[in-house]
Amino acid sequence: MERTKPSKVYIDGIFIGENNNTIIPQKYKINQLSVGKHILEVHVNNDLSNNEYIPKEVLDSHQFTDNTQTNWNGILGEIYIRPLNKVYIEEVVLINNHNEKTVEVEIKINNDYKEYQNIDVLVNLNDNNNVIGEKKYKIEVKSGKSFLKLIYDVNDNIRKWDEFNHNIYDIEVKLKCHEKIIDKVKKNIGFCDFKSIDGSFIINGIKGNLRGKHDACVFPITGYAPMNVEKWCSVFKKAKSYGINHYRFHTWCPPEAAFTAADIVGVYLQPELGFFATRLYDIEDDECDLKVLNYIKKEGENILREYGNHPSFIMFAIGNELHGKNKAFEDIIRHFKKVRRDILYTQGSNNRFYDPKVTVEDDFFVTTTTKPGVSIRGSMSHADKPLGHIQTEKATGTEITYENELLDINIPVISHEIGQYQMYPDYSEIDKYTGVVSPENLKIFKKRLEEKN
Repeated sequence: MERTKPSKVYIDGIFIGENNNTIIPQKYKINQLSVGKHILEVHVNNDLSNNEYIPKEVLDSHQFTDNTQTNWNGILGEIYIRPLNKVYIEEVVLINNHNEKTVEVEIKINNDYKEYQNIDVLVNLNDNNNVIGEKKYKIEVKSGKSFLKLIYDVNDNIRKWDEFNHNIYDIEVKLKCHEKIIDKVKKNIGFCDFKSIDGSFIINGIKGNLRGKHDACVFPITGYAPMNVEKWCSVFKKAKSYGINHYRFHTWCPPEAAFTAADIVGVYLQPELGFFATRLYDIEDDECDLKVLNYIKKEGENILREYGNHPSFIMFAIGNELHGKNKAFEDIIRHFKKVRRDILYTQGSNNRFYDPKVTVEDDFFVTTTTKPGVSIRGSMSHADKPLGHIQTEKATGTEITYENELLDINIPVISHEIGQYQMYPDYSEIDKYTGVVSPENLKIFKKRLEEKN
């Protein structure tokens, strides 16, 4: 099941298992069934407030909240049953090592036989279904789970991926036994060398610039994010027509289709874990909540391993406007860097905005202020003082560079939510809400005006 809330599965009334994955697909292994009809039951629990695994702190994030998407009930995206041989691929993870021009291929193999099995592992690099490189490994897999880590060399002719050049390849892993293919997995990969060097983003050797879009999972027609590539391509193409090349997913992670579409269209993505204004502490601190810390590390690992092969996935953050201590953020980022080293990390978006601090593990910094009272955002909500320069007598068009405000920071800085302007509602939008979400707030504002003539 591609995306759902915590679930339990029964077959013919017999309990098969339960799964708490809410961001990556839930997979259940069903043992061999007898020939004939069977009843498959999936119980989905939409109430996350008392879940032993999911901390209450994530319920305010856009991953789950009613404030943007709805608290959809049920299963989204792909739902299927796949027949397996007794030896099969459980997981494939691809990690780019740009410095050494290699791809690390991590393969988890499951062997349901009681004895060792001799198999061939074939690893193909494909360009538009044309094999441009193949490696073959003869291995012996023990009963149960085996982990295989292979290094695949990438030649100099590989074309790079970026927002302008959408060169996408795939790596296919096949298991072969007695000259017969018994399982195969194919995953997208692209080669985008996205680095943080001397205060700038360097993209494939060239200094780059991010023009970002804040995405809080607002899809009022359906009440949940699209789960197909075509719809996400439409979303990203519209954003690119406005000059947008970067999406920051505010406290949520989009589905596989979004990453695939971003690969195709050429958009840089920054997913976030579902934490909004949460206080984080490291394991040695008395205030540390182990349930929160363990959830962050596990869900972060899930996202990085499941979607990290996509060239569009180039940045990752712990959450939005978090509080706590540097040591906690540094510990979490170090943990993620052990999982994969081919993307950039930050402690979060606009963390501790009242007293911002860069950590030693930050590859880039997202903030409204670089010091207390020192703003790098052109426009601020009137609840947030001081106001930005375009709201004051200092408004001087495009001449502001923020050089003085950035003097002490040697990593790239992204200004946080710069389009936070006071705006008047457009009541013609009311009629566009034809789906499950109703614009009750706009209706109230319109009614007030009508009552006052």
